[in-house]
Amino acid sequence: MESITRSIFAAVVAITLAASASAQIISTSIPKGDQAQSETGFNFHLMAGYTYWDFASIEKAKKESTSASGAHNGLIAAGDLVFRVNKDITLGAGGWYNKISDVTLGCTSGPCLTGLEFASSTTDTGSKLKAYSVYGSLFYKRIGVQGGLVHSSENEDFAVIRASDAAVLSSSSSTKSSDFDLFAVYRGGSKKTSFSVGAGIYHYAALPAQRVQVFINGGPAFVGNELFFLDLPGQETTTSLSAFANASINVVSRVSLDASFWFIGPSGKDAVTGERLNDTATRFTVGVGITL
Repeated sequence: MESITRSIFAAVVAITLAASASAQIISTSIPKGDQAQSETGFNFHLMAGYTYWDFASIEKAKKESTSASGAHNGLIAAGDLVFRVNKDITLGAGGWYNKISDVTLGCTSGPCLTGLEFASSTTDTGSKLKAYSVYGSLFYKRIGVQGGLVHSSENEDFAVIRASDAAVLSSSSSTKSSDFDLFAVYRGGSKKTSFSVGAGIYHYAALPAQRVQVFINGGPAFVGNELFFLDLPGQETTTSLSAFANASINVVSRVSLDASFWFIGPSGKDAVTGERLNDTATRFTVGVGITL
């Protein structure tokens, strides 16, 4: 049983760490190039759209799996309020909510069963991911700074089918994170078009270690007379580089077509091996906006 314990531990840690990057969502608003041009000094921009994510760590895990789906498509809703203090200074605030399609990884052979030789297959139905952010900005003419807080949550279920007796060993974990980011931003444009580019940092909050219970065929699993638990490592706090670019084109009246691209660097080191993680993330967004 001890070898099975170690094997399941290795598999759960590998999958959990591979998916943990998806819980770290980069945040930025969708600032329009020359906002707050109304006579009242206020502009309110609403956007609903579609996101496409590329998580490097999850893509690696998907390539090593025999079946994989999810982790790309998502829906996003965002709102951005800008107030013009005077002809040169504007203040902004807003937020967004993003739900990403669930990830499912299946394994029946190949590298994904390394260390799990006792298993006939594994299934990871993790990365049930959602995130939201609130942020603020301050601009002097076309140059400004923008900072945001990001809260994300992820639930993951993992199962191993034991080859010897077809018993199902399963476990689940839940991760919540509150990060922040800070950008230097340049914006420009005209009456019909606008764009923004920014570069800065994304700060990953520390993730605590977790202890999760293991079940067998739906009931508690035991090691001897003790309940079977797995100790999953946490993640240290770290800061990485981040950048974004976005554009908005007025289509008709107050309706616009919005598009953006965001990049965030790796989240730090592997909690088990100490090696630098290759878990960069990028997000593409397209949507329809309305300015009030």
